[in-house]
Amino acid sequence: MGKKSKNEPTWDEIRYEVFYRDQGNCKYCGVDLATSYSAHGTFQADHMIPQSIGGGDELENLKLACASCNVLLSSLDRDIKKNQKDEWLRRSHEERFIRRFDYVQSKLNTDKLKWMPDVQIKVLVARAIKGGGTAPSVYQLQIPVTVKKTATNEFIIVGWNGSEERFEALKESIIKDFGVTMRKE
Repeated sequence: MGKKSKNEPTWDEIRYEVFYRDQGNCKYCGVDLATSYSAHGTFQADHMIPQSIGGGDELENLKLACASCNVLLSSLDRDIKKNQKDEWLRRSHEERFIRRFDYVQSKLNTDKLKWMPDVQIKVLVARAIKGGGTAPSVYQLQIPVTVKKTATNEFIIVGWNGSEERFEALKESIIKDFGVTMRKE
């Protein structure tokens, strides 16, 4: 990073803003970094468009990541820089997130992700939106939750057994990131 002016936030300030925005959860494996600090090291801000190909420190380009996931993603970033730069830059924000999530998921033990329904639901919603169309669809996850997409592009979550607070946070995140509504059934 270059030298900052007095009015620009420091990297630590940006990281903490990402931490609070993403509610302390790694966006790739779902670990709660606020309570699992010792097990996962410091929290990091992952650049969706890697810095090596021109990605900046804007909040829209950053996702909260645990140290383990961010290390895994560094090898993906090297491959992007070497082989996929132009294609990566053409992708939408949702497509980049899905690709990064899938990459981490392929490297981690899938049992670790089964207890994180909100992470799986968010990726599924991004995939459904990317797929387009308005036909109703039903998606079954690796967890005992079903996601229904209605003809009006509303997402209905069946079988949610997490806290109400976590569901509301997920719902707000889905609305903010994708502009669609979601409810429980």
